[in-house]
Amino acid sequence: MARSLKGILIRFALMEVLGFLGVVGILSLLIWGLMGSRLIGSAQELTQQADQLTQKIQQKNFSPQQIPPYFAYEITDKKGKIVASTFTSRDHKALVHAKNTGRYQTANSAFNMQEYRYIVGAKYNVGLRFLISGYFRNPTLYKLFPRIDLLVVVSFVLLLSVSSLLILRHFAKKLQQELHKAAELNEHLLVQDLTYEPAASSITEIQQLITGMDRLKHELAASLKSQWQKEQQLTESIQAITHDIKTPISIMQGNVELLAEDEPEQAELQVILRNLARLNDYVDELKVISALAPAKTSTESISIELVEHWGQIGAALAKAHQLNFKLGPLEASQKKINSADLTRALENIFNNAVEHTAATGEIRFSAYHAAGYYWLTIQNSGGFSEAALRHGKERFFTEKTARTNEHYGLGLTIAAQLVSQSGGTLFLSNTDTEAQVKLRF
Repeated sequence: MARSLKGILIRFALMEVLGFLGVVGILSLLIWGLMGSRLIGSAQELTQQADQLTQKIQQKNFSPQQIPPYFAYEITDKKGKIVASTFTSRDHKALVHAKNTGRYQTANSAFNMQEYRYIVGAKYNVGLRFLISGYFRNPTLYKLFPRIDLLVVVSFVLLLSVSSLLILRHFAKKLQQELHKAAELNEHLLVQDLTYEPAASSITEIQQLITGMDRLKHELAASLKSQWQKEQQLTESIQAITHDIKTPISIMQGNVELLAEDEPEQAELQVILRNLARLNDYVDELKVISALAPAKTSTESISIELVEHWGQIGAALAKAHQLNFKLGPLEASQKKINSADLTRALENIFNNAVEHTAATGEIRFSAYHAAGYYWLTIQNSGGFSEAALRHGKERFFTEKTARTNEHYGLGLTIAAQLVSQSGGTLFLSNTDTEAQVKLRF
């Protein structure tokens, strides 16, 4: 049967009260038993012993050895000289009062009542001090525990502490066991183990927590299943499109090749053939993405032919948009890169430059060594805005361009990722009159 936390706390409080009463009862029985065994004497017995000692002091044959160990004393002869003393400096002030009245009582605390007596004897004058409380009759025990009241208090505190700790440990262990059920369910949720069935809790509030988490588990399982189905459908769609798009590309490529055989000097046909080849490369990458073919991760040095090929891509894009295109210094490099990835990156950067260059503007491409690095630089007329310099490489950054009303910044994002995969870094900056993108390897 489930119980509420409120009920458990009430039960804990009742157990603490019962523990307190139990400690009081145990101590009471213990003291009663000790007194019955004659091991402990009462305060009344000490008072009676003090009366008997008073009579002995008044006799001529009295000696200090007759004083029991339960009494502190100061013995003086008739001239006032101290013969023997166990008093402290604090006792003398109270003894002055005792001389005037014969007896004097002090109360240092509720558990510490003392009586002072001053007795004029036949041979000595004696000042006595004794506790008005229970005491151990055994002199050795009395010497170890002269304050039996303090021993009772300390014993009470220790027993009560032990009792409280045992009760607290019992309830804490029970709560820990129940909370562990919720924590275990949480651990399974963190690793997305959505088949785990949690154990029921006997505490109402914890069971409500487990029920809520279990409901979340089922909702998460349904959501993940739906997401997986959508991803599966998307993958299948990409695979189908990737397979089907090869057909029209092959047809176009075949026809253009026939035209190129008749007119081999026609430059535009050569451009179309090169771009069809690039389309085929993109289809191959789509196959990799949709798991139809293994990924190619080979690297190679940057040859002058590859650099010139990049320049031709930029020139073709600039020509298609009626923009001027210039080549700066072109150098090869021994840096190892993935040529396909870096070619894609440069295509995106050239496209971005074309989109941001006004009519009759200019684009320039350079490849060179400087300051221990290999640099690829694309510059175009105009400049990056402050927002573009800060966010241009972020996915879906939007800004109006020179040629279109709006541009979604996937190009530079994809370029930055591809450059990084080849071990390089992409930088955006402005000169006085140009925007420039630099790739450093």
